[in-house]
Amino acid sequence: MAQLQLQGLLIKPVTESVLFNAIQDSLQLHSSHHVLPSKGLGKATAFTPPASLRHRRILVVDDNALNREVAQDFLELAGVQVTTASSGREALALLEQRDLDAVLLDVQMPEMDGLEVARRIRSNSQWAQLPIWALTAQARQEDRQAILASGMHGQLTKPIDAQVLYDTLDQALAHLPPALPASTSVQAAQSANSAGIARHFAGHQDRIQRLLRAFIRDFAHAPTHIQELHAAQDWKALSLLAHTLKGSLGYLDQPAAMHAMENLEWACLQEHASSALAESASTQLQAVLAHVAQRLTPPSTSSVAHSTTPDTALLQATVQQAIPLIRRGDYAGMQLLEQVESHLRGSPLHGLAARALALAEDLEPDAACTCLHTLIEAFNAPSADPTPL
Repeated sequence: MAQLQLQGLLIKPVTESVLFNAIQDSLQLHSSHHVLPSKGLGKATAFTPPASLRHRRILVVDDNALNREVAQDFLELAGVQVTTASSGREALALLEQRDLDAVLLDVQMPEMDGLEVARRIRSNSQWAQLPIWALTAQARQEDRQAILASGMHGQLTKPIDAQVLYDTLDQALAHLPPALPASTSVQAAQSANSAGIARHFAGHQDRIQRLLRAFIRDFAHAPTHIQELHAAQDWKALSLLAHTLKGSLGYLDQPAAMHAMENLEWACLQEHASSALAESASTQLQAVLAHVAQRLTPPSTSSVAHSTTPDTALLQATVQQAIPLIRRGDYAGMQLLEQVESHLRGSPLHGLAARALALAEDLEPDAACTCLHTLIEAFNAPSADPTPL
């Protein structure tokens, strides 16, 4: 660059804030303003993250992916639970969805700059005391005044110094009680999430049990799959898995696990998910699966028969009653099908009933009904015997 007489280098894609900072730096070389000397790439300095930052929940907002990654890496080294946003609007949406301990906010962003984001945060009374620190490459006095006037606590100068970051956050969050690890949050929430699940399904225990069994069926191996996809750096597949899990966990009223999946999804979309994020998501999901398994109860069988030998005619009649209900998505049909499947366990016909139930649970009613018609034909076959082996 020296031979070409260039003052610097911009890496594509060039964001608005990077371009703004580059122009500012270029103009300041010819101005009378005092410019702080660059630290350059001198000898590396050791830094020690304070233990008080472990498990804190911090949002990093910056439209530059590299800046987000650097801040995220520093914070995760300190054991922080990091959420990232690439715009002001996304940051405000995330604040509505979760509890956070602090926000690191880039000042120069397109559409909505950091000053406007800070003002909107402060306009909400529930965030009146939320620590907000500006991330900026500007060192002018008027910039500092604008940052403070917007409601932020202060600024951290780019490039970020890890030890300054840690010390600043340690002081800003010193008044808060110690943070609990994410796994503890899951355990603490388990006593409350039963009410949340019941609320989603209006207290219908049969529907709740179907949901729990379907979750175990679909995601029993997902914790291992998360680690495998992360090791392979298959960001697209891992993002899709995290997105799917996030939606399913919402029905189970597991906000901590949902947030872990959301953080993992966003990181994968940026093609940079740390091992700590993948490990956190996997651990959270394992805890949820264990809790779901504890809540499962055997399906009721009282409506079909009370004897150990099921009546073929009664089973067939139950299947015929279930078919139109399954076809139109009525949960009553699922309940009848569960009873048939339970009574046929150990029987040669059980596979058909189990297949029909799985298809119905996967919202494939036509395929489920086709399978049930095959089951009726099997009932009528001369060799049919539904008696358990």
